[in-house]
Amino acid sequence: MSDKDKNYILDEETEDNDIVEYLERDLDGYERAVKAEENRRDRNKKGWSFKENPIIKFYQSNKMKVLWTILGILIIILLVALIIVNTGKEKDSQKATEPKTTEALQETTETPEEEVLLAEAADSEYNQLFEKYFQNSVVEWNEEALSQCYENMQNVSESSYSYLNKYVEAVQNIVCYVLYETEDGKEIVCVTYNMKFKNINTVAPAMDTFLLVKTDSGYKLHNFEVGEEIDMYTNRVQDNAQYSELISNINNQLGIALESDADLKKVYDALKNVGSEE
Repeated sequence: MSDKDKNYILDEETEDNDIVEYLERDLDGYERAVKAEENRRDRNKKGWSFKENPIIKFYQSNKMKVLWTILGILIIILLVALIIVNTGKEKDSQKATEPKTTEALQETTETPEEEVLLAEAADSEYNQLFEKYFQNSVVEWNEEALSQCYENMQNVSESSYSYLNKYVEAVQNIVCYVLYETEDGKEIVCVTYNMKFKNINTVAPAMDTFLLVKTDSGYKLHNFEVGEEIDMYTNRVQDNAQYSELISNINNQLGIALESDADLKKVYDALKNVGSEE
C-alpha cells in the first residue's frame, strides 16, 4: 500500500473520530438540556415554596427581632403625633391668653347702652303722691290734703292754681319716671299725664318735673325756698337724651290733640296766657 493510500485511510479515520466525538458532545448537551427541562417541570408540578423566598427565610429566623423593630417604629410614630398635637394645643392656649391688641379691644368692647327711663308701677308711692297732688291742687283746691304732699307749705297758695280749677275736670293716666338722684338724697321725678277739661272730650297731654325728698312718712314735694338755686337741679336733666325724647313725644301728642279739637285749642291758649301772666 502506497503512502498516499495510507494517508487517505488515516485522514478518513480521523474524520470519523471527529464525527463521533462531535455527536457524543452534542448528545451530552442534549441530555443536560432534557434533564434541566425535566427538573423545571417537576418544580412547576410541586409549586413554588415560600420557604425559598429569602425575605421569608430571614423573617422566620429573626421573627422576634422583626416584631420588636416594628413595635419600636410604631411607638416612635405615636410619640411624634402626640408632640405635634400638644404643640398645637399650646399655641392655641397662648393665643387665647395673649392680651388683645388695641384694635381687637375696640372691636370687642361693647358700647355702653344709654340708661333707659323706666316707668314706675301704677300703684307705686310716686303715683299715689301725684294723684293726691293733682286732685287737690289742679282739679280742686284742698289745702289740708295738699299739705300732706309737700315738705312744707311755704309759698304754696291757692292763687297759683285757682285759674286751673275753673277748667280742669280731672287729671288722668299719671306716669312717673325717676330721672336722677342728687348727692343730697333728693330725687328728680318726671310726671306725664292727660288733663281733661270740662265739657271737652279731647284730653291734653302734659308733663311736669318735680323734686322730691324722702321723709319718715314717705316722699314729699320739695318746696323751694327764696334764694335756693333751682338751676343746680334742672341742669341735671337738660342733657338727658331720654328726658328730651319724652318732652318731644308729649309735645307731638299735644300738637295732634290741639289740631283735632278747636275747643281744646281755645281753652289751652286761654290757660297758657293766664299762666304766662302769673
